[in-house]
Amino acid sequence: MKLKYYLKLKLKNNMNAIIKKSLLFLFLLAISSELYSKGNIDDGIKAAQRGDYVKAVELLKNSVKSEDSYEGYYYYGLALMNTGSLKEAEKNLNLALKKDDEGIGALTTMGDLFSLKRDYTKADTYYKRALKSEPENVDVLLARAKNFNKAGKVDDAITALTLATTISKDNPKVYVGLGDSYYYRRAYKPATDNYNLALKIDKNNAGAFYGLGLVEFKEKNYNEALDYYQKSISANPNFADAYLEKGRLLYFNENYDEAMKSFEKYSSLKPGSLDGESYIAKTLYGQKKYDEAILKLQDVIDNNPNEDLSSAYKYMAYVYHDKEEYDKALDYFSKVDKELIDLEDHIMLAKIYSSKNEYGKAYENINLAIAHDSLDDNNYYQLGIIQFNEKKYSESIASFNKAIELGSRQLAAYVYKGLCFYSLQKYDEALKEFDAANALDGSYLQSWLWKARTEVALGNIDAARTSYQKVLEIEPTNSSAKEDLELLDKKQ
Repeated sequence: MKLKYYLKLKLKNNMNAIIKKSLLFLFLLAISSELYSKGNIDDGIKAAQRGDYVKAVELLKNSVKSEDSYEGYYYYGLALMNTGSLKEAEKNLNLALKKDDEGIGALTTMGDLFSLKRDYTKADTYYKRALKSEPENVDVLLARAKNFNKAGKVDDAITALTLATTISKDNPKVYVGLGDSYYYRRAYKPATDNYNLALKIDKNNAGAFYGLGLVEFKEKNYNEALDYYQKSISANPNFADAYLEKGRLLYFNENYDEAMKSFEKYSSLKPGSLDGESYIAKTLYGQKKYDEAILKLQDVIDNNPNEDLSSAYKYMAYVYHDKEEYDKALDYFSKVDKELIDLEDHIMLAKIYSSKNEYGKAYENINLAIAHDSLDDNNYYQLGIIQFNEKKYSESIASFNKAIELGSRQLAAYVYKGLCFYSLQKYDEALKEFDAANALDGSYLQSWLWKARTEVALGNIDAARTSYQKVLEIEPTNSSAKEDLELLDKKQ
């Protein structure tokens, strides 16, 4: 009996020990989990503060709820916004404002978020709330000025930034903001001056380099623009917009492989944004990989049913234009938010309508492009092509002259102009245009081919043969030159 009692008591003691150890383990587990979560919060906030937003999202996504703090929600919202996840960002910023409805960071970031959504009026209400608490907060003044610029209220932006200079005259971000305002006003000299002032204060200011790149691009100094975008990236490897503009410039120069690398980097920095994937698809389109582009864009559309898919729809339209499926292209354009139809899109719409011989709608879109930027040479170049297609040769010549006067580097502008004179049987004038193109680039096949045909029309057969031989040097298998030479041989 005593032995039985002893064994029962020992078993009870062992059970108690096991329970105590289990409770201790659970307690330590809870403590370590809390410490781990706290560590993630702290590290995530630090990542967001240094601009590593992808890392910040990774660290904060599983720990922000357990922390349930203003700081956690605010920095998570900031990181989500900067990686392109606007809906989730808005949700977390609202949670932050529930914790502190006067939180300057959350109010400013909420303003930035609505500015990204192009709701500039609502954005300004958040900046006003922030400034009510801190009227001289320079970061809020800068954010508000940026929103004014986007809304087309450049004078209001400059007023806000001028106030900022009186508060913090040695802050490089203020001069970057002023540079941006003058850039939006297309006053490129004062824009450049202010970006350079920022660089005098901070020689590695990524925003100033980026702004200078935008100016150089507008002034058609493309190599210089590319150099500034690269300097911006070197100064801040997480500056997503610099990769985007670099990619667009490389795409513009038909350097599609390098453009793809830039867009992929942009997409990795903004994984929640549809722009990166859409630009990757656009690059596939540029490479004439139409089926791959369609698959990529369809994937974006299928996986983001609740997002604004305007960028995916418009590039789908671009692809179908090149596939000569014009009605399908117009169908996709009809799905694009009208406020997001930009200059490039109006040019594409003009091309589509011109291909359908709907010239009234083609001219309507060209005029909208010109209204958007009356100094863009490409607008007049494209207008000239449409007029040429409609056999309005005199008007077409005037448009190509305007494009060239504005600095067009399109050799085809000279060739089209020459073709207009050729069609009007003004062969001497045509010859001058083909020679002008050849003087700019002696390897442009079309200018040599049409120079040869013009020489034939003028009866200069030996000169024509020389030009045809030049075509065959550039492209030995060119069938047009071979056929034309065979006809010449038969006539003689």
